[in-house]
Amino acid sequence: MFLPVGDNINRRTIPIVPMALVIANLFVFAYQTRILVTSAEGFEAEMKFFETFGLIPAELENYQVMGILSYMFVHGGVSHLLGNMFVLWAFGGSLEFGLGKGTLLAMYMVWGIVAGLTHAIFSWGSEIPLIGASGAIAGMIGAYTVAYGPAARIRGLIFIGYTPIKCSIPAMVFGAGWFMLQLWSASIDPEGMEGTAWYCHIGGFVTGAVTMWIMRGSTQGVLVQNNAGDLVMADRSEIEGEVEAEVVETFSRPITPEPCIRDLSLCPYCESPLENAVQLAETLYRCPNDACSRLLYLDDAPQAPVTWS
Repeated sequence: MFLPVGDNINRRTIPIVPMALVIANLFVFAYQTRILVTSAEGFEAEMKFFETFGLIPAELENYQVMGILSYMFVHGGVSHLLGNMFVLWAFGGSLEFGLGKGTLLAMYMVWGIVAGLTHAIFSWGSEIPLIGASGAIAGMIGAYTVAYGPAARIRGLIFIGYTPIKCSIPAMVFGAGWFMLQLWSASIDPEGMEGTAWYCHIGGFVTGAVTMWIMRGSTQGVLVQNNAGDLVMADRSEIEGEVEAEVVETFSRPITPEPCIRDLSLCPYCESPLENAVQLAETLYRCPNDACSRLLYLDDAPQAPVTWS
């Protein structure tokens, strides 16, 4: 089993929305556990809790829709909860920087709602409550695969027995492999007899991938590669002119930096004078020679006058 715990993208901010979602899920689980421990009815009381806040497909026929939202904050046990929270945390941070806090929170709810409705369609009339955040988290995985899949790597743990081993795999491989596993599982267990809502996962993943594809050119953050070769998140507003155009064209493709230079006397590639080099960012310039137009990264901010684009 591979358990995602993070990625190799360097971020400058604490992921607020993933943290808030984890806390909300932990709070609901603590309340649910209190009911189980303190109620005289025990497991019957917990089952009533699932029936009240889970998504029951049969109730949608009577327009009882509260479960469409509440189901994604209810979990069936510690392992169910922790597994979902680890994956939420692993994918949520980079998505928050790319989409913005408000957009990520809204999309998380949309992904969860569509995932729940997908399950309901394939289980129409069922009285069994659907619970868990995995539908919304599947949306995160789908969105992440589209946004960062070709460049990023997912860090995680592989368990050999009870021994965890650290490893990382390309995000595209993880996303595609995870989705194919859901399709295969749904094909051999269409009724969900194993207790897993495969169609919920499939609906969430597809919705996340499609929404990110639509938004890929208007995101708040973009993924770039710094001089050390590390993947970092940058505000779209910090990347101007032609560099922005390159990033907008595909959100997931990192910009490979050219070697650093230390002054603005001559271009190291075409030896053209750089007095009129266009400054694109604090330490990023473009050669003014149209035949060259290479990106030039400075080790330190230049002292020579330049023109802002």
